[in-house]
Amino acid sequence: MEYKKYQVDIDSIKVQPDIEDCNVRSLLQVSLNKISSSKNVTVIMMNPSKANQNYSDQTINRIIDFFYNEQTLDVKNIDVVNLFSFYNPKSITLHENIKLSEEELNCIVQNNQKVIGSSIKNSDYVFLGWGNSPEGFYETAFYSQVLYVLTEVKRYKEKKTFVFKIDNKRANSQESLTKSKNPVHPINGPILDKIEVKIDFMYRILPINTEI
Repeated sequence: MEYKKYQVDIDSIKVQPDIEDCNVRSLLQVSLNKISSSKNVTVIMMNPSKANQNYSDQTINRIIDFFYNEQTLDVKNIDVVNLFSFYNPKSITLHENIKLSEEELNCIVQNNQKVIGSSIKNSDYVFLGWGNSPEGFYETAFYSQVLYVLTEVKRYKEKKTFVFKIDNKRANSQESLTKSKNPVHPINGPILDKIEVKIDFMYRILPINTEI
């Protein structure tokens, strides 16, 4: 799937690590073709699917579409990071990616956390969108990463934080949080809107003056 050239400055697209055929992606950076815009946004999802410097995927294109057409946040630059940096288009098999030595896994996870923390620090807005823990995955590992991310978000509490409101065709509903109260993942349907949230002392993701 290609990036839409009228929306994106193709030459600006960067990934980390910038290594051909690498099986991890800690960061995808995209600049929009919006001359008057200047703000930076960090979008945090579950794990990379396919997108790199040369090719996009359905989820990334939905995110780009949303911020390209969104008028109130003045977004120019998009950082896409993930709880886990392993490329895998089928998250149900994500547990296979972490069958590494403890030393290897620790190195990858710590590097990914540093990238997430740096992106949040340098952003104007943060969007949460990782969905639920995949079936068969280690939920303790999933929630350890969620806790890290939410702690970083709380550290920079002056930054506005949002979840996506999507049109979930399979469930025939519009939703922003899953039944488990995780932020919905944009893969589940077209993005309709944004909902501002706060992270409370129990690390709950709560809408601000909005019913979900």
